[in-house]
Amino acid sequence: MGIDIEQTDVERDFEGVAAGFFSPAEYEQWSTADTADRTALWYRIWTRREAYVKATGHGLRDIGDDHPGRGSAWIDIALEPAPGHVGCVVLLNHP
Repeated sequence: MGIDIEQTDVERDFEGVAAGFFSPAEYEQWSTADTADRTALWYRIWTRREAYVKATGHGLRDIGDDHPGRGSAWIDIALEPAPGHVGCVVLLNHP
């Protein structure tokens, strides 16, 4: 299991992080989203990525890697733990 929670009112380089760390499909989804939805979607993707690498024990050095098997090898649950915060829990499925 891995978890990540982020404060959403922090200035971030959304474009730079998305371009450098999101998969091509994630970047496409984020960059073509309505402007009003982009920040929330960025945090959803980022917290899922960070929770995944924590769950696998690979650490942040592997956060930009592709993470295949979503839905079969692992699942994720979005969190809204408090106002101004979002997060994600990733659970690994073991055979």
